Amino acid sequence: MFVAAPTARERPPSPHSPPRVEHNSSVVNVGYVGHRGTPAEIAARTMFPLLQIGPSTATTCIEALGFVHAVDAMDSLINLELDYCVVPTMWLLTIRPDFSLTAFTARPLSIVGEIALTLDLCLCALPGSALSACDCVMSDTALLHASEALIIKLEHERGGAIVRQAAWDSAGACHIVHEQAAHDIAVLASKDAARDAGLDVIAEHFGADVPNEL
Repeated sequence: MFVAAPTARERPPSPHSPPRVEHNSSVVNVGYVGHRGTPAEIAARTMFPLLQIGPSTATTCIEALGFVHAVDAMDSLINLELDYCVVPTMWLLTIRPDFSLTAFTARPLSIVGEIALTLDLCLCALPGSALSACDCVMSDTALLHASEALIIKLEHERGGAIVRQAAWDSAGACHIVHEQAAHDIAVLASKDAARDAGLDVIAEHFGADVPNEL
């Protein structure tokens, strides 16, 4: 994933230290798309380590802000409501309906950093649900696309077809399954997302073959 900023913004001096703030505020706002636990939110915590341990440990306060739609995040960045925003790679831009490559390139934004992210994905479901009983896998379009070979392998193991159901983001899919009490749906997501939604991990390291350029 990339870190974007308004065109005039400089590259952060180090991925392990807070970037220099060009306005008078001591708060650095980092935007991402989706719920907590999505690849973009995990990438934000990877790029800005202070998000992992809390802002009280440094003079500069770093806050992460989630957006439902990528366009809203980019507009907030242009309007200087955000200092940085985690955006997907060009590969992801081409296959996700909520990420528009044209919308990104048409805006006065610059790529100021790149995040190498290895995703430790899992299949998760409601407590008490068995993998053999799940005939549907829900996640965002990109993860479903990247994990197609693994889902086909699951179909062979269970001896039946598995429905692929797309959601806006993988962490949001966890909340959908929890709210709908859908015991027959497994979600492909991060362990953070599963934990936050109250789901159990039923298959670990499911995304070992998923490209890390998400």
